[in-house]
Formats: sequence, C-alpha cells, structure tokens
Amino acid sequence: AIPAKAGEGEWDIAVGFKGISGDVDTSGSELEGYVDKGGKTNSREVNKTSVSQAVDVGSIFLEFAGRSGFAGLTAGAELIPGSASIGSKTRTDTDLSGGSEGGSSKTYTAKAEVENLATFYLEPTLYIGDFGLYAKGGVTTMDLNTLEDISSGTDSSVYPNKTMVGGVLGGGIRYKHSSGFLVKLEYTETNFKPIELLSSTG
Repeated sequence: AIPAKAGEGEWDIAVGFKGISGDVDTSGSELEGYVDKGGKTNSREVNKTSVSQAVDVGSIFLEFAGRSGFAGLTAGAELIPGSASIGSKTRTDTDLSGGSEGGSSKTYTAKAEVENLATFYLEPTLYIGDFGLYAKGGVTTMDLNTLEDISSGTDSSVYPNKTMVGGVLGGGIRYKHSSGFLVKLEYTETNFKPIELLSSTG
C-alpha cells in the first residue's frame, strides 16, 4: 500500500491504495422442505456445495498512526469499492412436488453478489528505525445480495439479502521513507459469521 499523503513527526495520517491478491472460499447448504396445507413438512432434502476462487482487487484506506519510541498503534478503515459475483453453482431436480411447465425436471442456479466491503482495524506495532512489525485485528462488514434462479411452480424460493459481519486477523511490515511515502506488506485472513436465510415463498 502506498498512501498519497503522510504526516510528519510521530503522528501520521495516511490516505492510500492497496492491491489485494488472495482466495475466496465459500460453502453452504440448502434445506428443502415440502409443506402441505396443514403446515406439516412431508419431506426434506439437503444440498451442499463449496466454491473456491482466486481474486485480485483494489481498495482504498485511511489510517491514523501514533508512535512513541519503539511502540506504536495504527487505527484505520478500508473500503473495497464496487461489487463482485461469488459462488455460482447449478443443480437439476427431476422429481418436483409442484411440477413445471416444461416437464418434470428443472435446473436451479445458486449465485450471490457481494458489495460495500468495509474493514475497521487496529495495528499494534513494534518499530525498529523506519521499519515497523505489526499485528492486525479488526471487523469487516459486507452486503450479500442473492441472485438465485430457483423458480418452478410450487418448488420456487426467494431468499432475502443480508449484511454479513466477519473478523480479520493478520500481520505485516511497514516502512516509511524519508520523503513521507509509506509502504506496507501484509497477510490477513477474514472469516465471516455463518448466516441462515429463510425463503419467503415456496
């Protein structure tokens, strides 16, 4: 990360850009239940899958760094602008409880889009000259928009969108040049709390 602006002395404010290269791992399961008019669930079916894909994205950040001798602390906020599609998978049902116009089978597509991914973090830092070794911890939020195509008579489902929350852990090294430029190299992992979505139809 190379900020466009850095302060002078022991207290710095940095505004910058970050390039991120990593992997996104997602997994989920669907529990189907056919409910008759009396409200009784007659059958259940569980479908599971997982998806892993490499991503290269950019982000912007704003951070405040304080230092006293060898010790320091950085507090910051980071935003990945735009949106991205994740985890598209399909399956075909051949025994539909409600039937479909085209016959007795239907292909369903599960898909989601994420956007507004924001992270708020703290970085306790040990400084040796112009270099700093830091640990990183924080909270990440993002909006999950469901883009599924699972419509077939009474075998149709519509799932709501959801805001997800996760935790960030990692560490890295930072170097501030005499010109004021700051360079950071870090490794982090973000794990989101599992969510449950209930279909509003079908």
